Amino acid sequence: MSEAFLSGLLQLSSDAVSLCDAEMRVMRINRAFGNILGYEEGQLAGRPLLDLARTCNDPSLFVAISQALETAGRWEGELACTARNGSIYHADASLLRTESGVILLLKDLFRQGEDATLSGQHDPLTGLPNQYLLKDRLEQALAVARRGCHSVAVLIFGVDHFTRINDGLGHHIGDQVLMEVAQRLRGSIRRSDTVARFDGDRFVLLLSMRAANDTTRVLEKILKAVNMPMEIAGQTLAVTASIGVSIYPQDTDIGTGLMQRSNSAMLYAKKAGRNGFQFFSEEMNARARQQIGLENGLRRALADGQFVLFYQPKVELQSGRIVGAEALVRWQHPERGLVGPSEFIPVAEECGLIVELGDWVTAEACRQAAAWRRSGLPLLRVSVNMSAPQFRAGNLVESITERLSQYDLPGEALELEITESMLLGHEEPIRQRLSALRERGVYVSIDDFGTGYSSLAYLSRFPITTLKIDRSFVQDLAVNQSTAEIARAIIGLSRGLELEVVAEGVESAEHVAFLLENGCTTVQGFYYSQPVPAAAFEKLVRGGGYRALGERTTGAG
Repeated sequence: MSEAFLSGLLQLSSDAVSLCDAEMRVMRINRAFGNILGYEEGQLAGRPLLDLARTCNDPSLFVAISQALETAGRWEGELACTARNGSIYHADASLLRTESGVILLLKDLFRQGEDATLSGQHDPLTGLPNQYLLKDRLEQALAVARRGCHSVAVLIFGVDHFTRINDGLGHHIGDQVLMEVAQRLRGSIRRSDTVARFDGDRFVLLLSMRAANDTTRVLEKILKAVNMPMEIAGQTLAVTASIGVSIYPQDTDIGTGLMQRSNSAMLYAKKAGRNGFQFFSEEMNARARQQIGLENGLRRALADGQFVLFYQPKVELQSGRIVGAEALVRWQHPERGLVGPSEFIPVAEECGLIVELGDWVTAEACRQAAAWRRSGLPLLRVSVNMSAPQFRAGNLVESITERLSQYDLPGEALELEITESMLLGHEEPIRQRLSALRERGVYVSIDDFGTGYSSLAYLSRFPITTLKIDRSFVQDLAVNQSTAEIARAIIGLSRGLELEVVAEGVESAEHVAFLLENGCTTVQGFYYSQPVPAAAFEKLVRGGGYRALGERTTGAG
């Protein structure tokens, strides 16, 4: 077993583990051991393991342990250990003698003087109090604050984009990130304060403050600590967080109310751009209620079929033909009318509905493309936007294949638009996935090219078919020489790599002239047509599209 493998295995365990030499001197401890008992690894190195237990166990126990290890090579039973702060913890312990030493495993730790169910009050991964013990700590903090007439700050801390870490790098990496975050949070507050793991990637901190303004200094310290790069399993990760804050007694004097207000503030901090903190306000609370209503409405909309697709034509500049369309989802709200995606897509991402919504969009686009084909229209390629969770789903290729088969549609009729960031990490599985889609004829487009990672390396490694010039470059063509040069470079790059290039956001004759002059083949934008319902799009196609060389037909826009 390699040292790297053993180290990884040790850190993955949510139980407290110590590796000792043949003389039972500590060589290594894992994070869970350190988090629960309060030790850094270096503080115990070389120390006799049973020193942690000599002051709080019957001396006859050590004789029994030595005899069992000598004769059977293992011992199991209850063992009391001393934490760094002097607290006594009881645990179900297992000692195992190996060729190189002794392994100690501690499970279900609970602190002396507390109920033996304390193992149900601490998070096994991080060793922090869980939400059940947090409730008691919060009530105690509020009781002390009432007597002393000071403030209590309740902070809810959420790791930004944690699902991307879990989905992209694996849950074992996610667990190690959470353990590292827990350790940094512990190091950022006083011993008299509390940090607890609430659920998932959310932590709660209870801070006793003489004045509410003191909280800002602690928040900045916490964010600075968490923002420091993390070395996890040989990778350097940059982690950010969003924090919501409510203050007793200004916001409310009820514990559950403080938690609710802090959570609302944390969600608001995420929507405001993440990697920051937000104090609670009544205005924000009203927005949070609106958000909850929007989430519930989205769930009903999916169940009741309230979503519709609009289609924006893609026009071949040289011929004026409509050669395809981008499918764009709209919400036909029963009370508010047509709701645009900028309002509900972020909410769908936040509440976990984005994959289900994305699957519906893909299925509906395939159904419509097949219907157009049966009605006699030429084969039109319909593109759909992929969210990161949908693209990373393990069944993506099977799902796309099933939709094409269901509607008897050739793969050439479908194009998946992905962003550059989706190609980062786990390169080989992504390449295999894209290759499998290309084998089925499906086109793959890089959306908003030039605004993100923009590496020439991935264009050569991955089977990409199309680059889309972001609208920000197109709209500034006439006034910004730099963006014009970027647009020329993307067009030239596409031609050199034999990729299709599509310019989006085309809104003027000047845009069209520039793109024609520089060899762009296909465009979309309001100059030709805004996104329209399926029937209106079909009418545009049957009307012959647009005159050659970018001139609009009357009434087409």
